[in-house]
Amino acid sequence: MAEPTLMMKQYLEIKEQYSDAILFFRLGDFYEMFYDDAKVASEILNIALTGKNCGQEERAPMCGVPYHSVEPYIAKLIAAGLKVAICEQTEAPQKGKKLVDREVVRLITPGTILDGDFLASKTTNYMCCIFKDTGGAGITFCEVSTGDIMTTSFIYGNETLNIIDELARFAPVEIIINIDGYEDAELKKYIDEKTEARLELCNDAYFLPENAEALISSHFKDMNDELNQYSACATGALLSYILQTQQMDPQHIRNLEVYESAQYMGLDQSARRNLEIV
Repeated sequence: MAEPTLMMKQYLEIKEQYSDAILFFRLGDFYEMFYDDAKVASEILNIALTGKNCGQEERAPMCGVPYHSVEPYIAKLIAAGLKVAICEQTEAPQKGKKLVDREVVRLITPGTILDGDFLASKTTNYMCCIFKDTGGAGITFCEVSTGDIMTTSFIYGNETLNIIDELARFAPVEIIINIDGYEDAELKKYIDEKTEARLELCNDAYFLPENAEALISSHFKDMNDELNQYSACATGALLSYILQTQQMDPQHIRNLEVYESAQYMGLDQSARRNLEIV
């Protein structure tokens, strides 16, 4: 069996780490996509699907976009509910070195958009994090481009219905959720059938109370005393996700609001649908 080229081996190693994202692989003045990524992207972006000889028996399907005008292409993929991993050349080509180092410098998801070029004007772009167990639930919303962040919790029963009402009110584009929340059949059905949000299942390490409290203490200073364990776990996991995808500390997300749903006029998701509130 033919061996892939050094460049393609590098691509495949990086792609394995970001298997659920469209990998934009920097080659000179272009971001190139290969294999299934290329097939999916070429259809969504309406660009030509070509091929590249990568040392294997068959040419690898390929398509590309210019790096200096990449924003509209990324925006289309994000609008289609996909993730995009930006893989850059992290060193200049050197004489005698056949392969330059590359690494993913940013992971763009529907809820972690920072650039105004990716956002529709006058449109909020909330992401949210849900933490749920048998005792209660916490939910945190964040508009990453503006830094607005708020959290609430439910520990008196009917957590699933309360979460659904909050999702109907904020209409997030991306939802991070823990395993217990994901296994809530009613909640999962609502997210799948009644929202257009991208659902991201995160493992329990994101939601560990000690990790959440440490991150909240370093980021929001004296906020731990104002959060119960449910709001703390949801907020900490959301911050962890932003840090991981953006690979930077989001300094502009600073003013965490703790709210009670009773502060707002109570319109459940059925009322909102009947009143055509969007």
